[in-house]
Amino acid sequence: MYKNIDELTAGLVEDMIVMLGITYYYVFATNMDWVRFTINNMRKDWKTMERSSTIRIMHTYGKKGYSTTTFYLVMLYTATCLYILLPMQAIISDVITAANQSESKLLIVKADYMIYGININNHYAAMLIHQLFEAVLLMSLIMTISTFMLIVVEHCCGLFVAVGELLQHVKGEFSTEQQDRIIFEAVEVHQRALTWADFIESLSTVMYGVLVLISMISISITGLQLIIRFNEPTEAVRFVACIGGQLVHLLFISIPGQEIYDHSIRLSMEIYNCNWFEVSPKAKKSILMMLMNSAKPVYLTAGKFYVLSLESYGKVLKASFSFLTMMRSSR
Repeated sequence: MYKNIDELTAGLVEDMIVMLGITYYYVFATNMDWVRFTINNMRKDWKTMERSSTIRIMHTYGKKGYSTTTFYLVMLYTATCLYILLPMQAIISDVITAANQSESKLLIVKADYMIYGININNHYAAMLIHQLFEAVLLMSLIMTISTFMLIVVEHCCGLFVAVGELLQHVKGEFSTEQQDRIIFEAVEVHQRALTWADFIESLSTVMYGVLVLISMISISITGLQLIIRFNEPTEAVRFVACIGGQLVHLLFISIPGQEIYDHSIRLSMEIYNCNWFEVSPKAKKSILMMLMNSAKPVYLTAGKFYVLSLESYGKVLKASFSFLTMMRSSR
């Protein structure tokens, strides 16, 4: 039994992160057909648009996706390294001093190996390496799937921008055939963009709902542990790295929703402001259809009730800190 909230939350920090990994794994393991479908259709989109003037836009958003995911990976791997490598200072100290008497031997994850009859002092290095491998594997799983989602969203946003670019090319001096060809391509790309947004929402809404809930609780618990361990430098640095990684992870859950929303709103304005009055009646009908389809902004949600955006990100942080304050006052 736990004597107080300090003991209760001490082991929950790692448990929350493990739950994040399990959620990612379960959703993708049970939707591998969707993942294969997504990759194949991204390739198909690139192949279809490689002869179009909008291919440069897809390249731009491909590079943007690369830069965004690289930044995300660097931030999370840095936080991970700080969290998992600091306990190894005991081994490094023993190697330097040629001793095996470190006063404080920390493990990455708090675990009671004595129930298996294993003495931590006799097998410390083996336990630490085992936990190190598990931690790297878990964080790599989380980062791989979350960066995959980021890249898919950037692809969808690129399609939205491509539609606006195509409509800007429509001029009154073009022949009716040229106008119809450009408008038809714009309608087709717009439909693909909307289809992508629906696919992303259908796969991710439940997953994001669970992730946001876990992240909110995890940030609160980690913050409490940081306050409790503030006078222990090694542990304090570990929890600062942990909470920093969680904040970045939650931010990069919210950014895709904000981007899709912004791009869908911007496209609606671009459709409205295009040279629709200079085109043929048939082309006008197609533009009107696109305008009607883009009248409602595209959202990504968490559990169908929480809209992913930077504003919502702030609200989750506010709720997390409120929960942290409540737990701190109950100590």
